[in-house]
Amino acid sequence: MTPDELAQVPLEERAGSQTHWHPCNHHSCQGLARRQLNMLRRDITPWHKALEQENDSLGRTLEQAAAKNDELVRSLTELKELVLLGPLTAEEWMEFRLLPDADEERELLRCCANTSAIRDEVFYLMRNYSEDPLLGRAPMQRIVRGINGHRDLIEGDHPAAVRLHHLLTRMADYYGVPMDYERYEEDR
Repeated sequence: MTPDELAQVPLEERAGSQTHWHPCNHHSCQGLARRQLNMLRRDITPWHKALEQENDSLGRTLEQAAAKNDELVRSLTELKELVLLGPLTAEEWMEFRLLPDADEERELLRCCANTSAIRDEVFYLMRNYSEDPLLGRAPMQRIVRGINGHRDLIEGDHPAAVRLHHLLTRMADYYGVPMDYERYEEDR
């Protein structure tokens, strides 16, 4: 008999007596009360197990929902970071800025008059033509020419040089400018 079917049976019929279904101090009533209590325990056991299973299932569902929520938050954060202005994100464009003296070692275009002109071209490109590959070509060509005079900025394994080369390569690909740095005779 299922718990739902059992619930339809009146309590006195389940106890086996039409006249005594409530407990009292009489020993026969006490025995009847124990039997009724045992029957009630048997009646609720399937429901208790079903509730435990349902609780476990809801717990797993809640954990899955929390994991999905965390995944969505990460995805939204990544989407926010991946908003491109032409070939680079806003954060990547800002890597070209001057850094405080304490962070100078990480600066992509270490400060001097010539690299300052390159930086000016980078920000001119970002402000005016970052999303226009055709009109952005001329400023990108000026940037590449400026880098030709300062190959040390993109050569070697220094993290700033590696990062600058990576960003300039992405920019050059987007604007259709070849990254053909001039090589001097002593380099060949």
